Amino acid sequence: MTLNFESTKILMDYAKKSNIPLIYSSSAANYGVNDKHPSNLYGWSKYVAEQYVISNGGIGLRYFNVYGPGEYNKGRMASVAFQMYQKNKKGEKISLFPKKPLRDFVYIEDVISANVHGWQNFEILKGNYYEVGCGQARGFEEVISLMSIPFEYTDESVIPIGYQFYTCSDRKKWMTGWYSEWDLEKGIKDYLITLEK
Repeated sequence: MTLNFESTKILMDYAKKSNIPLIYSSSAANYGVNDKHPSNLYGWSKYVAEQYVISNGGIGLRYFNVYGPGEYNKGRMASVAFQMYQKNKKGEKISLFPKKPLRDFVYIEDVISANVHGWQNFEILKGNYYEVGCGQARGFEEVISLMSIPFEYTDESVIPIGYQFYTCSDRKKWMTGWYSEWDLEKGIKDYLITLEK
C-alpha cells in the first residue's frame, strides 16, 4: 500500500496541481478471481491507486501479464518467460501449477505503444482506465514450449489462495485507436533474441 497507493497519491496530487498529465501503470490483478474485485492486497493496492488517479483526471492502464526485455531487476515479479528461461539456463527443474491457468501475455512493445498512445491522446482518454493486453488467453505451457523448455507440474496444494486462473483483456476496453501488434509466438521469438545474447 505504501509503494502502490501512497506514492501514487503523492505523484497524482503533484501532477494535478502542476497540470501534468499522469498515466498510471495499473494491473489486471484488479479483477481478482471473480472479475470484479481484487483477491489479494497487491490487487487492492493497485486498484485504489488507479481509482485515485482516474478520479483526478489521469489515465489508468491495466497491464495484463507483461514480458520482454528489461526484466532483470524485477525478481519474483518478472514474467514466467524470464524466470523459466533463467531456471532452465541454470539446469533447475521447471514446475508449473496444475489445472492449466490461462493468461493474456502482453509483450513489452505493446505496453510501450499503449503508453505512447495514451500520452498522445491524453485529453480525450483522461479520467478512465483501459486494458492493455494482446486479447488472447494462453497457457503457461505454451510459453514454456515456445522456448523449448521441459517442465512438469507441482501439486495443487502449493497454489496460493486467491490465485487467478484466467485473465484476458477485453478489446472493447482497449483505448480507442490502439491495438496489440504482438501475439505470443511473435513476442517470444523476439524476446529469445535478447535473452540468448
